[in-house]
Amino acid sequence: MVAFLVFLVVVGVMAWVLYSAIRQVRGGQGRTQVPRLDLSRTGRLSAWLLGAIAVLYMLRASVVIVPAAHVACVYDPLMGGIQNYTLPEGLRFIFPWCTAEIFRTQTQEYTMSIAAKEGAVIGDDSIRCETNEGLKVLLDLTVLFHIDPQRAPELWRKLGADYNYLFVRPAARERIRMVVARYSIQEVYSSQRTKIEEELTEELRKPFANEGLVLEQILLRNVQYAHQEFAQAIGEKQARQQQVITERRNLERAEFEKRATINQAKGEARSIALRAQTLAQNPEVVTYDMAQKVGPRVRRAYLSEGTVPLPRAGGGR
Repeated sequence: MVAFLVFLVVVGVMAWVLYSAIRQVRGGQGRTQVPRLDLSRTGRLSAWLLGAIAVLYMLRASVVIVPAAHVACVYDPLMGGIQNYTLPEGLRFIFPWCTAEIFRTQTQEYTMSIAAKEGAVIGDDSIRCETNEGLKVLLDLTVLFHIDPQRAPELWRKLGADYNYLFVRPAARERIRMVVARYSIQEVYSSQRTKIEEELTEELRKPFANEGLVLEQILLRNVQYAHQEFAQAIGEKQARQQQVITERRNLERAEFEKRATINQAKGEARSIALRAQTLAQNPEVVTYDMAQKVGPRVRRAYLSEGTVPLPRAGGGR
């Protein structure tokens, strides 16, 4: 509205200066017209200076620089308010009486955390939820989203520039409580955390889209028990469970080693039995084996079954 009033003032000043100039020209031609205002040189200079300042202000009000990864929405009071188009990044021009609101289209994050200086709100901003057992937990949550560039005027019209506090924050806090109430505290703390993130993301995707926002992902960053005593009890329970798992693995390893030893002994026994059977069926193998062992030390040996000739060192018999 201020820019529009300045525009009217500038138009009036320029019309007055033009009218004064026309009257001066007519007066120089000897035509007597309606008595004109006698302006001093200082007055005329001031009028021109005022006009120049007003024109510069109008030009400044007409230029909009849209940064990279942003869009600009235009509010035109003469055309019904917020317009349904957006201005892309770069140097853009609008009417002097219009105003522009710039929105970021890159990924934005809104964090609610128990840490004092980590989230969007200073202090403990964690979300207090109840599980299906009625137990209370404190959750840290991060919402990743971005503005739909084509629907930025709708977002501005419905929520304004403070969409984080008017929609993102209350919607995420309300929905996470509903989702966590379906799970046990053990599932929230460990095994089902990823499933909770996915379920929460899918349930919030449509409400975000209705406001002109595109939900990318919700991250369940930290889970803490509301009561320290219960947290300690859960920790001890998990430690005992881990110990049971370790002992079970040790027993399985010992059983495996036992079976391996038994199998090895059975294999050796079968090998001995097979060798004994072979020797019993082929007695000459014993004679040959004995000859191989005593051959390097004697030249001739007499056995009960006969004589086994052995080679000499020089190659004779």
